[in-house]
Amino acid sequence: MATAPVITFLSDLGNKHIATGSAKARLWARFPEAGVVDITHGAERYNIQRAAYVCRSAYQHFPAGGFHLLLVDISLGERHRMLLAHVGGHYFIAPDNGILSLAFGDELKDVWFCREFSNAVGVLQWVDAAADVIATIGPEAVPDEHFTRFMTKKIAFPSVQRPAGARRDCAILYADRYGNVVLDLGREEFEDLASDGPFEIKFPAGKSITRLSTTYNDVAEGELLCRFNSVGLMEIAMNRQSLFATYEFAATYNAFPTISVYF
Repeated sequence: MATAPVITFLSDLGNKHIATGSAKARLWARFPEAGVVDITHGAERYNIQRAAYVCRSAYQHFPAGGFHLLLVDISLGERHRMLLAHVGGHYFIAPDNGILSLAFGDELKDVWFCREFSNAVGVLQWVDAAADVIATIGPEAVPDEHFTRFMTKKIAFPSVQRPAGARRDCAILYADRYGNVVLDLGREEFEDLASDGPFEIKFPAGKSITRLSTTYNDVAEGELLCRFNSVGLMEIAMNRQSLFATYEFAATYNAFPTISVYF
């Protein structure tokens, strides 16, 4: 490669896994001039849905032309394929486990098959293979000259339900350390369903949200609010308090709960 791009790293290894540092060391050894940036190594294990949301939220803040390694649940299934995707001027290297489809939906048009591992793949083996892909593509090469086009299957969020009457059941995609939760409801769909009319998001103890906010401070401290975040998805929050601690979402969060929006 003539010039080294930014390489980002998103994994479910955790910060205490010895492979986390070793994998980054291997990338630096191959591309000493590259910026290797951690998005997070704290992606929930085996939860590609939430990792896909983190990927979609983070990549757009990096320069185009970079490579984003999505090392999440790399051993899912019997066939361990490595894929390369190109979305919005960025390259993504990921296992064939559905994470690309979950992250980009209909935007996912350019995908290539890079290689298939004969057995369950280890972390360092996967990173070495990803480094080979980066070295092959470089800043100027055309992926079609090196890899075969690949058709990915579209994957729906596991708990998504389409509107039933005047209700939309929304999956919780992600929760941050402040107890704010992100739903799979985008602004365009919300506006379609609301049609400038009223809506209500119901919670225990008779609490509800009936209007959109722009910032957390649009409501009093401890009050519920909903807003659309920078990715265009609905976020439910409490001003300066944790939604989980107050409304006991923690017990059901890992089971992909839904929050209903009524129109």
